Amino acid sequence: MSGLEGLAAVSFAGNVFQFIDFAITLYERIDQLSLGTTAAGEVPRKLETLANRLSSTAETLKALDQEGLTAVENDKKTLEACTARTKDLDERLKRFTVKNSKPGTSHLQKGAKKAERVLKALKSVHADDEIEDLQRSLDRLLDLVSLQHQLRMAIKNDRNHEDIVKQLESLCLEVAAKSTVMREPDVPITILPFTRNHNFVGRVEFLDDIDRKFSSGQRSVALCGLGGVGKSQIALEYSFRFRERSPQASIFWVYTSAGVNFEQSYNKIATCCDVPGREDTEKNLMQLVTDWLENHYKLEWLMIIDNVDSIETFLKIEIHGKPLIDYVPQSANGSVLYTSRNRDIGVDLTQDHDPIMITSMNLEEAQHLLGKDLISRSTSEDRRDLLEELDYLPLAINQAVAYMTKRRISIKEYLVLFRKSDSNKVRLLKHEFSDNGRETRRMESLATTFIVSFEYLRAEHPNAADLLSIMSYFDRQSIPRSCLQSENTDPLDFEDSIEFLIAFSFVTGDDQVREENGDDDDFNADFDWKSYSMHRLVQLATRQWLKENKTDKEDAFASQAIQRFQAQMPTMTPYPKDFASVSEYPFPPCPTPGCPCVDQ
Repeated sequence: MSGLEGLAAVSFAGNVFQFIDFAITLYERIDQLSLGTTAAGEVPRKLETLANRLSSTAETLKALDQEGLTAVENDKKTLEACTARTKDLDERLKRFTVKNSKPGTSHLQKGAKKAERVLKALKSVHADDEIEDLQRSLDRLLDLVSLQHQLRMAIKNDRNHEDIVKQLESLCLEVAAKSTVMREPDVPITILPFTRNHNFVGRVEFLDDIDRKFSSGQRSVALCGLGGVGKSQIALEYSFRFRERSPQASIFWVYTSAGVNFEQSYNKIATCCDVPGREDTEKNLMQLVTDWLENHYKLEWLMIIDNVDSIETFLKIEIHGKPLIDYVPQSANGSVLYTSRNRDIGVDLTQDHDPIMITSMNLEEAQHLLGKDLISRSTSEDRRDLLEELDYLPLAINQAVAYMTKRRISIKEYLVLFRKSDSNKVRLLKHEFSDNGRETRRMESLATTFIVSFEYLRAEHPNAADLLSIMSYFDRQSIPRSCLQSENTDPLDFEDSIEFLIAFSFVTGDDQVREENGDDDDFNADFDWKSYSMHRLVQLATRQWLKENKTDKEDAFASQAIQRFQAQMPTMTPYPKDFASVSEYPFPPCPTPGCPCVDQ
C-alpha cells in the first residue's frame, strides 16, 4: 500500500484539507498495523479494503483540485461527516498500534507473543460491532464522494458540449447572414393545428368545388357560410387530401382572428421552414416569409387562412406599417384557401371570384355524425326530428351528440328536453364541448359561436342588427319583404342591411316569385312577393341575445314586427286565398299593455 506520500503537500481549503489529513493518518495507521502483524497472521480484510478506499478517494480529491472543480468544497456536510468518522476510527485503532521500545527495532523482532497480542487485538476490532458500523458508514460516505466526482465530471462534459453547440450555432448564423443565396428545403413542411378528423363525413361537392377552382387557375378560394356550418372542418379535410395527392407540397395554416395570431402563425412558418434571416430581430419577419414563399420557395404550397370574418382586420390592422392583406403571398406555386362567415369578404379576398357557400348537411351526412351507438338506439323518425331541430348544422349536431354521450341519454330523451321550452333549447345550445378543428381546440358551443357573430354585427352594422332582431319575431320562413319595411325606411339602407345579413348567412333570400298564378286575374301582380327565411337556431339565438344584452329593445322589436305586418295587411291582397298564405305567421302577444298595434 503506497502512493500517498506526495499528497500531504497538496493545498486544499477547509473541509477538503481536513479530510485528506485524517485520511492519510488513518491510512498510515492501518499500514502500520499490517506491518506489525505479518508474522502472526493477516490483518482483517475490511481494514485493508478500507485503506485502499482511502487511497483512491484521496486521489479523487486531488484530481478535483487539479481540474479546478473546487465546487466540491460546497459539500461541507458530507466532508465533515466523513472527516469525523475517519478521525474516530483512527483514534480507536491507535491503541492497538505496536510501538518500538528502541529506535530502529523491527516489528518482526518483537517476538511471537507481542505479534499474537496485536493480531488478537485486531480481530477484536473486527468483531467490535460499533467499529464495524463505523466502517460501513465511512464506506457509504466515500461512495458518495466518488459519485459526486462522477456527477461533476458529467456536468463539465455537458457544459463543454453546450459551448461547442453554441459556437456552431453562432457560426451558422454568421454564414447565413453573409450568404446571399437562399437554400431550397429538402423536404416539404406541413403545419396543421389539428389531427385529421376521422369522423368527417360527406361534403364531397364542396371538396370537389375547391379542386375545380384551383385547377382552373384560380389562386385563391373562399369558403363562406354561417358559423358552425363546417367551413374549417372542410378546409382541414381538404388539407389532408391535398397532402395525400401531393406529398411533395407544403401546407401552412394561418389564423386571423386577431393580428397577433396572424403574426404568430408566420413566426411558426419561419421557424419550421428555417427561413434565412429569421434570427435577425431588426428584420420584418412577416415580410421575410412572404418574400420567401413568393420568390425563393420552389415547392408547391397551400396556405389556409382561417376565420377572416372582418375585412377591417385585414385592411386596418397593421404590422410593421403594412396591413395584413399585404403579407398574403402571391405565387404561381402557391394556393390560398380562406374561410369566412361573410360572403362579401370572400369576394374581396378572391379578386371578385364567387366564394363557395357552405350550407347545412343533408340527411344522410347528418345521420353519420350521430354515430353508430346513437343510431342503434333510436328510430329513423327520432333521428330526423332531432336533425330538423338542429337545422342540420354540424356544430349543433356534434354538440348534441357530446351532451347525449356524457349524460347517457337517448335521442328521444334529448328531444323531450330540447322541446320543453326555448330556455331549455338555449341551455342545451350553450353546452360546451371540445371540437377538433376549431381554433386552439377550446371549449365551444353553437350559442357562443352565434354570439360572436351577433356582436360583430352590432358593432359593424347596427341597422342590420336591428333588422335581424325584428325578423326574429316573425315566423322564420318566407318573411315578406314588405313586412320588414316601414313608411320611414330608406330603400337603400334596407338593401344594404338585408344584403349584409345574407352575406353572413343569417338569412337567405327566397328567389321564387309568385308566377304560378300569372294568368290568374285574381293574382295581384303589383305586390312585391320577395321574401326571406332564417335558420330556426339563428332565430332562437337572436331572441336570447336580445334578452341577455338587456338593451331594453326586446319589446320594441316585437312591437315593430307586429306593426309592420299589420300595416301591410290591407294591401297584401284583396283575395282571401292569397291572404291565407301570409296570415299563418304566429306573433307573440304585444308585450306593451294598451299598445295601439293590437286591436283590443
